[in-house]
Amino acid sequence: MWQELFGVEHVSLDDGFFELGGHSLLLIRAHTRLKEVLRVDLPIVALLQYPTIRALARHLTQSPSSGATPQAAMDRAQKQREAQQRRRTLVRRS
Repeated sequence: MWQELFGVEHVSLDDGFFELGGHSLLLIRAHTRLKEVLRVDLPIVALLQYPTIRALARHLTQSPSSGATPQAAMDRAQKQREAQQRRRTLVRRS
């Protein structure tokens, strides 16, 4: 589905939605399509909290009692931001 949305041949499980060129309108299209295909009640904010295919899949397969909390999602988002900053720093040094 992400390949179709972004018009690319390859999308890694760890490519971030916005890193691939995602924007607000594409986010809405992705949200609508996911809800149609997966038939789940998925809040749109979940796509912001879990911006990679791998993270979103983990979120969707977690049971409510598995310990997932808003704080855990915020911690994950913080780690992703830190990793992105490290990558940018490495690219600048190259």
